[in-house]
Amino acid sequence: MFEHDAELGICWPFELPGAQLVALEQLAGSLPYFGRADSVCSGFLATGWEPAQHDTWVPVDVADSVADDAPVASVLAPDLPLQLDALLARPVDVRKGGLLFPTGTHLLGYQRTRPAPPPLRPQPRRRHSELATVVRFSVLQAGLPPQTDSLIYTDLLRQGALSKLRRPPQDRPRTQLGGRSADDQPMAGHEHAHYLPLISDRRLTGLVVWVPGGLPDDELTALTSVEQLYSKVNPD
Repeated sequence: MFEHDAELGICWPFELPGAQLVALEQLAGSLPYFGRADSVCSGFLATGWEPAQHDTWVPVDVADSVADDAPVASVLAPDLPLQLDALLARPVDVRKGGLLFPTGTHLLGYQRTRPAPPPLRPQPRRRHSELATVVRFSVLQAGLPPQTDSLIYTDLLRQGALSKLRRPPQDRPRTQLGGRSADDQPMAGHEHAHYLPLISDRRLTGLVVWVPGGLPDDELTALTSVEQLYSKVNPD
C-alpha cells in the first residue's frame, strides 16, 4: 500500500511464502516514486488491510461480470514471464525506441465495483460563546413604512418570534426573545433581545434583533422563521 496525499492499496487473493513476502516488503519500502518520477511516494507492506475510504477496483479478466455503466480504467501490467531488462528500462530509452510503453507489458482493464463512501462531516456544536447575538431583517414592500411606525414593526417582530417558539404560550415570554426571567420579571443585565429599527431617509428599511447574551438554538430558529408580520387588530 502506498501512502501520500492519496492512498493506493493492492490486494492479492493468495498468501506468499515467507521468503517472497520478505522480498515484497523490501521492494515496497524501496519505492522512490509511483508511475512517474515526480509522483513521490512511500510504500509499505500492510497485513489485515481492507478498503475503507477507498474506491474498489478489480481486473475485468477475473470479474464475474462487467456492468454496462461501470467506470473502467486501464492499468499497465507486465507480461509473464517477466522481462526484467525491458521493465527496468528508463523512460527516455523507451521513448528513443519509438515506444509509448516498455516491451513485455500490456494494458489491463479494471472496473470500479464500489465507490468510496462519502466522508462524514460532523456538525460542530456551538459553544455558548458562539451563540448568535445579532439577526438582521430587511423590509421588503413597495412602500417603505415611515419611521414613526418603527415601534409597531419592532413589536410585531417580537410577537411573531414568540409565536414561533415551540413552548407553551405562558412560557414564551420567559426567554431571551421575550425578555423576562423564569419568575416573570424583566431580565436584568440587558442580556435579552433588543428590537431595533433601521432608518434611512425617514423610512423604515429593516429591523435588527440584538441579543448580547446570545440566542439558544430553538429561539434562533423561531426568530429566523419569521417571514411576514401581521397585526392582530384589523383596521376599520
